[in-house]
Amino acid sequence: TMVMSFVLAGGKHRHNMDDLADIYLNHKTIKFKDLGLKKDQSFADIALDHATAYAAEDADITLRLYDIFAEKLVKEPTLAKVYAEIERPMVKTLFTMEQYGVHVDLAKLNELSVDFTNRAEILQQEIYDLAGLEFNISSPKQLGEVLFDTLEIPGGKKTKTGWKTGQEVLDRLVSEGYEIAEKIEEFRHLTKLKSTYVDALPGYINKKTGRIHTSYRQTGASTGRLSSSDPNLQNIPIRSEDGQKIREAFIPVNGRKFVSIDYSQAELRILAHMADIKPLIKAFNEDKDIHSFTAMKLFGSTDDEFRRKAKAVNFGIVYGMGPFSLAKQIGVSNAEGKTIIEENYKMFNGLEQFMSEQRQKATDLGYVETIYGRRIHIPEANSSNKIVQANGMRGAVNAPMQGANADIMKIIMPKIELALEDKYPDSKMLMQIHDELVFTIPDEQVEEVSNFIKDIMESSVDLAVRFKADIGVGSNWNEAH
Repeated sequence: TMVMSFVLAGGKHRHNMDDLADIYLNHKTIKFKDLGLKKDQSFADIALDHATAYAAEDADITLRLYDIFAEKLVKEPTLAKVYAEIERPMVKTLFTMEQYGVHVDLAKLNELSVDFTNRAEILQQEIYDLAGLEFNISSPKQLGEVLFDTLEIPGGKKTKTGWKTGQEVLDRLVSEGYEIAEKIEEFRHLTKLKSTYVDALPGYINKKTGRIHTSYRQTGASTGRLSSSDPNLQNIPIRSEDGQKIREAFIPVNGRKFVSIDYSQAELRILAHMADIKPLIKAFNEDKDIHSFTAMKLFGSTDDEFRRKAKAVNFGIVYGMGPFSLAKQIGVSNAEGKTIIEENYKMFNGLEQFMSEQRQKATDLGYVETIYGRRIHIPEANSSNKIVQANGMRGAVNAPMQGANADIMKIIMPKIELALEDKYPDSKMLMQIHDELVFTIPDEQVEEVSNFIKDIMESSVDLAVRFKADIGVGSNWNEAH
């Protein structure tokens, strides 16, 4: 019922049973917290009459919701297909992955904890020395007072609660050459990684299996993307050196390797197909470096600096980025940002029209659709609040690509799982991180099974643009990516 609701109303509301009972049945369910459990008690300790009422209500509500959603899906054949062919097969696949779990190297995490603690203490002292006093670096109020009152750094902005000290403020101070801001950013990053992952991950190791078993939420993001929690494995930074050290702690058992296979530039390929951008389709199908291709077209050069700018343009367009945001990201004036986007529209004929159509669709219908028929509702598109509406419009541009990417992952994962069970039962799918799938494969089968999975991933997508999957192999997750 949760998955059926998600297919019918993704983006409109949450899909847990309590909310659905309220929305569709006008019924307030018995809450678990109202059963009167004490701290050290479990469901087995509840009085039988209370337990019966709670459990029977769950069963009754689930069936009543099922009947409502089944009837709705009959009237929406495209959505019924999304449910039957994309979402429903994923339930078993995610269950299998969660049950199997992933090994982590506890000694490595303990070693990182000591290292991060020592480095954080050094950074803390360096910040105190630069500030000329000791204070709580993690307190936005105290930090603001030190930066803008004590050190008198110009350009600070004050609110009712004190000085602003968010990421944007620190980024600006770093760009202006303030060493203390650089140290604070480093301190924040290090202490966040330590508390969120290094010190937290050991607590998630299951005593029976010796592995971490994350939970994948199939109905978390309106676009259909999976999210991960307890612990969240999808947010470990891949570009930072310390994030990579945490990934090194994820290891296969002896005699096996980790294999990471991910789609290359999936959302850009989907955009090229949906907007029918002929030069982009041709460039992808000829296996060109797409960022160098864009750099040459926009700037007449493929030097590193211009390729970096072209990459920001390519991904910025996919995420519905406007000229001012783009200008800020690539370090040019607002006028130049506007010119670059206009040139991009000319170069990629069909792009501007596609984006305009998606915004219009979100306004008129309240939703946009993926190439597979998934509806992504965007209630913000008609908000009276202009900022909320602008965010909705950016979402309307990106959602069809991100949603189609999610659809593709949900189509291939059960297919890969069944194929491995049939042909290579010793190889297992361990993790999904957006475009990336991580497997554990016996050493002697790594090449054969990797290519077998890659073939499934590439041949399962039938669009105007050829999809490409890249293989990485390693003795830990970081090495494999």
